[in-house]
Amino acid sequence: MGSGESYGPDFLINQSTHTCLTVISGSGVHDAVIGMSKCTGGIKQQWFAKNGQWHWGGNQALCLSRDKSGKLCLAPQNTLSQSWVLDEQDRLGLGSEALDVPWGSPRTQVIFYPKHSGLNQKWWTFSKLKACLADKQLTGEHCLAPAVLQMCRKEISRCSAVKNNGWKSNSECNCQVGKDFLMLSLSGEVIPNVGSTANPEYLVSQSTLTCLTVLSGTGPSDATIGLAPFSGTINQQWFIRDSVWIWAGNPSHCLVPYWKQGTLTLGAVGSSKTSWNFDDQGMLETNSRALDVPWDNPRTRVILYPKHGGVNQKWWKLSQVKSILQKSPEMKASYPAPLVNMADRISVQNQSCQCKEKSCTKVELKAGAAFEEPEYLISQSTHTCLTVLNGTSPNEASIGLAPYTGDARQQWFVKDGIWEWSQDRSYCLAPDLQKGMLKLALNKDSGSSWTIDKDGLFVNRSRALDVPWEGDRTKVILYGKHGGINQRWWRMSSLKSCVGCKMYPLSAADENTFKDEVARGIVNRLCPLTEPLPHPRDIDHYPGTVAPGTPRKTLMCTLVVGTVQQRSNLRMTVPEDWQATNMYVVAGDIFTITLPNITEKQAEQITVRVGAHRDCLNPTSPNLQKGFFKRMPVVSEEFDINPGVNRLRSQFGGNLIFTYEGKERFNVTAEVKNVVETPHYILGKSSSTDWKKMKGLDAPFSVLETDKAVLIAPTSEARGIVDIDGLLRRYDDIMTKLEDLSGFTQNDPPPQGKQWMVDDVQITAGSAHAGFPAMFDHQYYDLTSPETPHDWVVWHELGHNYQQGPYWSYAYGSESTVNLFSLYIEEKLKGDDRLKRENRYLPAAQAVDKGLTFEQADCWQKLVFLMEIKHSFPSHGWDMYRHLNRTVRALSEQDAAVLKKNRQNQYDYVYVTLSRFIGTDLLPHYQRWSLPVSEKAQNEVRSLRLPKAPQNMSASSNPEQCMIS
Repeated sequence: MGSGESYGPDFLINQSTHTCLTVISGSGVHDAVIGMSKCTGGIKQQWFAKNGQWHWGGNQALCLSRDKSGKLCLAPQNTLSQSWVLDEQDRLGLGSEALDVPWGSPRTQVIFYPKHSGLNQKWWTFSKLKACLADKQLTGEHCLAPAVLQMCRKEISRCSAVKNNGWKSNSECNCQVGKDFLMLSLSGEVIPNVGSTANPEYLVSQSTLTCLTVLSGTGPSDATIGLAPFSGTINQQWFIRDSVWIWAGNPSHCLVPYWKQGTLTLGAVGSSKTSWNFDDQGMLETNSRALDVPWDNPRTRVILYPKHGGVNQKWWKLSQVKSILQKSPEMKASYPAPLVNMADRISVQNQSCQCKEKSCTKVELKAGAAFEEPEYLISQSTHTCLTVLNGTSPNEASIGLAPYTGDARQQWFVKDGIWEWSQDRSYCLAPDLQKGMLKLALNKDSGSSWTIDKDGLFVNRSRALDVPWEGDRTKVILYGKHGGINQRWWRMSSLKSCVGCKMYPLSAADENTFKDEVARGIVNRLCPLTEPLPHPRDIDHYPGTVAPGTPRKTLMCTLVVGTVQQRSNLRMTVPEDWQATNMYVVAGDIFTITLPNITEKQAEQITVRVGAHRDCLNPTSPNLQKGFFKRMPVVSEEFDINPGVNRLRSQFGGNLIFTYEGKERFNVTAEVKNVVETPHYILGKSSSTDWKKMKGLDAPFSVLETDKAVLIAPTSEARGIVDIDGLLRRYDDIMTKLEDLSGFTQNDPPPQGKQWMVDDVQITAGSAHAGFPAMFDHQYYDLTSPETPHDWVVWHELGHNYQQGPYWSYAYGSESTVNLFSLYIEEKLKGDDRLKRENRYLPAAQAVDKGLTFEQADCWQKLVFLMEIKHSFPSHGWDMYRHLNRTVRALSEQDAAVLKKNRQNQYDYVYVTLSRFIGTDLLPHYQRWSLPVSEKAQNEVRSLRLPKAPQNMSASSNPEQCMIS
């Protein structure tokens, strides 16, 4: 934009931070401070480019400049000789230097720096983003009515499923199951009907209460098979025929062993020789090997292992459980509640559907063949579809308008201007010239050819399809062309190509599409509220939609600001100050937040967040390597607000959350308009009666809150909670135990604020990860299950938040020291020790005897090193680690900085602190594991004249200690 002109306001967006160049404070030559902040579209972020100068929106007499000291500043336009150049590499520079956002936190600073190719020197302009995205639009119809967008999204999703699975549905039924129809594979192979089991089967592990699932992939070359919480989806469904387990996702594939790795995969039904036996003990086995769920967390793997009859080799068929419960309801007490819930949730699809071969067939897709999609014709004045309302033949068919259903009565196949009816393609759409209406006619007799012109007029000869303005507007007639909107139509195929939103999932390898998605988000964010969103987002799958008829409400909320004041010496990951509400913002809706009687400085402490799903995905995220984006890269937003009335819009929708930063304490009552109510259950304040009412609310995510924790979980699953108080008390209890091992006391209190746990369809790394909020992948964990708070992974990830990482925890193994919390909680809840149960003590000791060093040890072996000390001094037990955590918090800032400086300081500190506390010099233990201790630390302990610890504190030399399996 070097010497060009921009007559409207523009924004300068850094490509590494996705934030906007902003006059953060001040408004003149002498006091303006320029840096980066969240893009809000406000006047402080607006710039006008004219003749190489960037005029500030807050005062167009002032321009972006560089002062004598080399800092970014504002200067009067009449004194400027500087001309900015935005070059072909997207760098905004003066001469040989460019605007640069340094990589150090908090990334709000902007400096001048010699030009390089780094992303932190690259900038987007709002105008360029809009232009780039506009070039990719086939038409200008991306600002469609919500009802039409919804229609498009559903149809794209439906067609995608049909393409993937090869199904063609000629009725409203679900054609994935049924008694009498044939199943044809994608290769054309005929598979006879599935036999006596018309409904799909689910296989549920008795040790994890999760289902055998095709987690990813679709065939022998890429399928990953493991465990996931019950969802009722096709990837968990199996049909059993002659001891062959056929996958419902593609009935040409079945479950087979992958003997090379001792796991499972998919194989071709026609060539598979695998026969599975489900015995009376609940074991599923083939060739003397049984399906086995290893005890290692996150317990999503399934392997083949010699039969031993342990609970981790036992399974339930959900159909059998359902049948037993229907015959003998009193048996419910014999089964775990989650299993009973699963059985209750599976529907008898064939009874409600009763698909027959005639109405449900599999489309044979030969290699390289094009998939023929049905067309819909949608009135631009009513947003409803041309439909055969009743009748099935030319003599009785009545044709008019009806809301979109995706039913075959609304589907047409277009060939050379002939519109064949989907339900019976021997008939086509024809004009009834005598009545001036439409009819069905035999293709061979009709001679009817229709055209749809650039204005959307659907014409036969000189007459256009017309929706009369009177009445209920379900009637369609033929009328002379006049071009009014009631004569204009959309074809679904053209709408889908121009809705301006990307449908998910999308390939993570498609980096250009990812960049486009980021750009769409920025353009939407900066779009004035007076205009429709330029790029509607695909929220149907995630985070989810709210029904159009759900009442919007005005709700009040007291904001309690500044009460969370964290101590500086906590030396752990502290919770942020978030306040949950019972409000959900609908995607695309403009909502208002009114904050009366507060100052601008007070308003600066408050941020509005829509959506708790804070994980930002990108193609390099570990969980996306060679995979797919299951959702948009970003699905939450933050908004700065001002005193008085704030009008806001979220492109994604989500739970409304207020977040606070700052020290001034005050309360203010906020009035929030045009939101929907979401379930918000607070332990100790809400009642079971409240829960019965609120769980029926139509919002995708519920908020479940205790004194110490907040859960964000899908409402569809929260509705199944049987004992909500019991569930939340379990989470509270886990938090209490984490605080206990951290050594917090009344005089040394735990951090203020609550730990948040969020359910997400896809997270950046792992099946769950720590942080604020802690994220849990829905594929593996159901936060509403009573078993989840007692799952090792929950203890592990939340334990990461309580670690004193750079002070000592990382030196002794990040993934080792965190499991001190897990072992402690397991001991308190279950009286168990995973290291003992899995026989890890003795092999670790033997490895050390053979020369294994602490540096070479894996995370479990390093944990054994720490637990050997705990077991060897039972009178001190866990207190030694409580004491260690307390002493780190008690350090001065200067001493803490010294401790962080290097790993040797941390080795020494733990050695000295534990030796002092237990009254024993641990040097022999450290020497045995080849863990270095400095001479200075040794002298400090030596001066205390403490007895020496045994050279070998392992179980191999101390059999009386409870450390061997």
